[in-house]
Amino acid sequence: KKLKQKITLDKSIKVLNYTNNTKSDSTINIVCQLLKVKNVTIIVVPIINEDEKQMLGYIQKRGDIYLMRIQDNLTDDLLLETFAHELVHLYQFESGYLERLSYGIRYKEFTYMWSSSYWDRKFEKEAYDSEFRLKNEYYTIIKPLEH
Repeated sequence: KKLKQKITLDKSIKVLNYTNNTKSDSTINIVCQLLKVKNVTIIVVPIINEDEKQMLGYIQKRGDIYLMRIQDNLTDDLLLETFAHELVHLYQFESGYLERLSYGIRYKEFTYMWSSSYWDRKFEKEAYDSEFRLKNEYYTIIKPLEH
């Protein structure tokens, strides 16, 4: 027997979900709440370009909205980790720590050129290192029904 859980979603977090995963809206809303992010609009679409197929997902700030592209075939667990990772970047953007420039990405006081190694970028390490913590916090709110 599945139990219905009462979860409060933050209405200031708007998620427009164009993927096959129907739980993406609430999952993103809850992870944003864990990161103390408010008043954002996030459009979620599947990755379709061949040259992006090796990525699990990425997020871009487009004016006042965020565009998140995500693989459409991820397991629930991997999807949650990917959302957590990308939403840390959203938090970094919202906090003013992360800024996309024409020649690279500024994170806090340092600018990374586009050619810099992924793993040398502190903002990527921070996002990667936060995945497990956010996943655990998420599962204390949403009890996994099938785990």
